[in-house]
Amino acid sequence: MHNNHLIGHSFTNFSFTRGSCIFFLMFLFYRAVVFPPIAVAETFNFSKADECRDRLLRDSDLKKKRQRWERCITRYKETSSFKLRKGRATYEIGRLYMVRYLSSDQFVADDLVQAEKYFKLAIRQNKDDRSLLAKTRKQLNLLRPILKLNTNLSPIDPEASPALTFEITPRLSVGAKLNFGYRFRNNRDLRDANNDDDQKVEVGLKFAGLYLLNRKVELFGDVGIEGFERRRGDKEIKTSREAEIELGKLYVLWNDFIFPSLGFQVGRQRFKDLREWVYDETLDAAKLFYEKGRFELEISASTNLIDPEDLEDEINNYIIYSVLPIFKKDKIAVYGVARKGKTKKGVNLDLRFYGIEFQGKSIKNYRYWLQIGYVLGNEGDIIVNGIGFDLGWTYRIKKALWRPNFTFGYGFGEGDKNPDDTVDRGFRQTGLQDNSAKFRGISRIQYYGELFDPELSNIHVFTAGFGLRPVKIVSLDLVYHYYLQVWALQEQDNDLRDSGIRADPTGESRDLGHELDLVFEWKVTKNFRLGVTGGIFIPGNAYVEPDPAAMIEAKIRVQL
Repeated sequence: MHNNHLIGHSFTNFSFTRGSCIFFLMFLFYRAVVFPPIAVAETFNFSKADECRDRLLRDSDLKKKRQRWERCITRYKETSSFKLRKGRATYEIGRLYMVRYLSSDQFVADDLVQAEKYFKLAIRQNKDDRSLLAKTRKQLNLLRPILKLNTNLSPIDPEASPALTFEITPRLSVGAKLNFGYRFRNNRDLRDANNDDDQKVEVGLKFAGLYLLNRKVELFGDVGIEGFERRRGDKEIKTSREAEIELGKLYVLWNDFIFPSLGFQVGRQRFKDLREWVYDETLDAAKLFYEKGRFELEISASTNLIDPEDLEDEINNYIIYSVLPIFKKDKIAVYGVARKGKTKKGVNLDLRFYGIEFQGKSIKNYRYWLQIGYVLGNEGDIIVNGIGFDLGWTYRIKKALWRPNFTFGYGFGEGDKNPDDTVDRGFRQTGLQDNSAKFRGISRIQYYGELFDPELSNIHVFTAGFGLRPVKIVSLDLVYHYYLQVWALQEQDNDLRDSGIRADPTGESRDLGHELDLVFEWKVTKNFRLGVTGGIFIPGNAYVEPDPAAMIEAKIRVQL
């Protein structure tokens, strides 16, 4: 009896002890392993990150230092919210990149790209948090038009819209910029005996505004007031002064049109490809575009309805352009452009342009490109059928003093050997091109020459460049070009299709000449840019007169 009591008492104690221990251990595991690290880490880490962010936003001097922004971004990346891919960490990182772009002392377009990346991550990670989801989508809608307007545009690009630096209301943002320019060109007819000096001074004030009609639809427009004075010498010096109001862009953009990732844009808008080899033009258009990850597709119909200056401006354009996500760090684009209308001389035009563009940077310190184009169709009774291409590479010695870079390029546009038949095998570009790109400097360069600047037709263009970046905000490029005709024909009209030199080759030699350009740009501050370009063209044996031509151009942009 006594033993049974002891056994029962021991069993009772054992049961209580085992159950208590299991419960107690589970409670400790939950408190010590599951809940506290998340709760404490969220609170502790966010408090540090939020404190870093708030201190930064209060101090105008700290906001100018990019490394301080990076420190706060790192704080948010250290939170468990970021590591578990849920919560507001990615949203806060996106906001920091976006505000840094507007606040720091350097203009870095990649900040906008990073902001978009983290806002998209935040949307994917927080589908169940309606409040955070709404905030993120609002920020992304504000960011997208700024990203489109401010990436891949030269600081002194006259066609670039002002940055939208002032937020009037959550729906309305505006911006403005001042442009000053001076250009002098001398002896473009290659005859020193003639005074054909050309001087132009221009001042422009441009305003831009973006209004968000709702979460998906936005209205954007920019307008400029421009005035210039021009002095030209011929038999006598002529001076002209003009001032005008110019409509730059005016369009409605509908994001997520019909379904996500599809957009619709209608109105006056800018078309621009990777190296402006196909087009860089502002046109009145209706455009559908699809963007999914790194895949992009654009389909558009366009013309000039508002201010055509000649018949060529009224040509109808039908464009399809697609960027293919084949390589991670390289871009491949394919395109088709159909143009129908009349030339300046009234000849019926029906041409189709097809091509591929490749631009790469996957090899460290190298940039390289290849563009191939093919044109066919009709110009009046003449059948057009020609090919052209442009290729090159740039190498930068990143660790050397002043980070020098070297560029080599070659452009070829097929010519027509027999102009007497009904087939013209000469290549020609679309007529919408600008042939402008960066090598490894800050400034965009006319990569076929700042002065000669020919259309790639019946010509070889050999290019060699040397550039320096003493500091991030200054670049200097020295670029040499040699020009050679494919076919030089004495009996026929031997004019180049388009060129900055007004003299025509004689057809007695294929040697067109040489050009040397010097391009300098300085980002004095984020809102003040200065660029100076000089060039000299030395004619070859293809010209009767051997006298060189020269030019100098200075541009200043002040972002208000």
